[in-house]
Parts: sequence; structure tokens; C-alpha cells
Amino acid sequence: MPDASERSSFAAQLHTADGQVLFFDDPGCLFAYQEKNDVRVHALYFHDVQSDEWLSEKQVAFIRVDDSPMGHNIAATRSGAADSMSLEQARQTVLAEMKHPSAKSADSDHRHGETAHAGH
Repeated sequence: MPDASERSSFAAQLHTADGQVLFFDDPGCLFAYQEKNDVRVHALYFHDVQSDEWLSEKQVAFIRVDDSPMGHNIAATRSGAADSMSLEQARQTVLAEMKHPSAKSADSDHRHGETAHAGH
């Protein structure tokens, strides 16, 4: 489970099979990192934008928001929320927008993957 000190409304964590914990400012950055790096995932956690709770990949869904830290404009919420998308739908949305950035997201495109850092 994520460390309580790593709190941000949009935070995400990737726990690797070899014990590393990578922190991200935005779920979209986690998806971008996975796309660009061959990493064996042990677990994924996403901070619920509507509560002070961490959600596992089995508990999470995603909603569109007007603004997020790195401009992906998605936020984690509990599965079953109105107008939400699955983890895989969110991942595909982010990756598609990275390949064809709109004017809105073009400014943040150069930052994908730079927010990851290892911690224990």
C-alpha cells in the first residue's frame, strides 16, 4: 500500500516486481512511463481525487477533469462512479492523446515520464 506521506489528489504509484516504487504526479504519467519502459508490475495504486484514499487497480476508475498536474486531465476515483472509464480505457485515452496531442495538451507533451522517481 502506498506511503501516506506521498499524498496528492492525482498521485499514482507503480510497484515493480523487483521492489522499486515509482511515484507519479498524474495517472497519465504512469501510463506514459509504462508505454515507454519495459517494467514488470507488481501493483498499481491511484489516489482517489474525491477522497483521501488510495485505490488498487481493481478498485479504480477514471473520470475526465478540467485540469491535472501534468495535463492529462484524468483523475482516479472509485470504480462504479458516474461517467467513469476503466483503467484500460483511461490508459488508451492518454496514449492516443500523446500520439495526437491537441492544442490543449501539446504544451505538456514534453514532460511525459519525467515525474517518476524511485523510492522505498
